[in-house]
Amino acid sequence: MTESTVPTEAEPRNTVTLGFVRGIAPSRWQTRWNEVRSRRRLDLVPLEQVGDVTSGETDMTLVRCQPGAFPAGARTEPRTRHAVQLYEEAVALVVDTDHELAGEASIDVGDLDLVHLLDYEGHSADWPTPQPWDDPAWRPTDHRAALELVATGVGAILMPLPLARHMIAKKQHSIIEVTGEIDGTRVFATWNISRDDDEMQELMGVLRGRTARSSR
Repeated sequence: MTESTVPTEAEPRNTVTLGFVRGIAPSRWQTRWNEVRSRRRLDLVPLEQVGDVTSGETDMTLVRCQPGAFPAGARTEPRTRHAVQLYEEAVALVVDTDHELAGEASIDVGDLDLVHLLDYEGHSADWPTPQPWDDPAWRPTDHRAALELVATGVGAILMPLPLARHMIAKKQHSIIEVTGEIDGTRVFATWNISRDDDEMQELMGVLRGRTARSSR
């Protein structure tokens, strides 16, 4: 990059950036924003949810939190970020395609005690207890590693339904929605308190359903 192409602090940005993690589909909000706002476009920035994804450079970020948890900085003292819950995600049971439950549309949470659930980093403490590993070194550290084990037929995992749809291999996995009394993961919009202005409030309005025809 030459010196002439490096943006300076004096140059105003013509975009607003919305970060999002896997399994969240923000394109509908981008369309609404572009209908409501014409001065600055909304750019979507895909992020990996590893560690604190809220520490990036996006103006606002859509993150996934375990049941009962909140984005980093939203409940600390001093509080550094705003966080607004947008929705709760359904929970999916993911099995291999040869599993006896493969092809089922749903399963009640009360029937999960009949399923060999694998413990892994993404399993919420609020979900039915998984089988512990005899050797903790085998415990998968992320969804991808857990799905690789599921494909071998050693067991099943629970994970957010939208994320499962995004990550599974259709020839290796089958998704079954979990019904009944089970708390799902929650999707939050979060932004730095120092960035709290009319533009962020307007973007929150779009995320909550405002369209070009909505009153203000």
